[in-house]
Amino acid sequence: MAVCFAKHGYKVVGIDTDQHVLATLREGQPPFYEPSLQDYIIDGLKNKNFTVTDDPSMNSSRRTLSRGSAESSAVDVLLWLTDP
Repeated sequence: MAVCFAKHGYKVVGIDTDQHVLATLREGQPPFYEPSLQDYIIDGLKNKNFTVTDDPSMNSSRRTLSRGSAESSAVDVLLWLTDP
């Protein structure tokens, strides 16, 4: 779901504590197969609309759901990738 938001122009940060999952995503590889998912991840990483982190403090910030502009570095969507 995170990369679908990113594909539509939202700035998305995915949070996970599993370092293997994070490393896999940062390499553009999905942790499971779904048609077009790898393309969405790669596109999101390239255009900087999709990033991942293991920093749970990101979750404490209030976020609003609105499309970011190219100049904006604000996060629009913050999602836990797996249960914390």
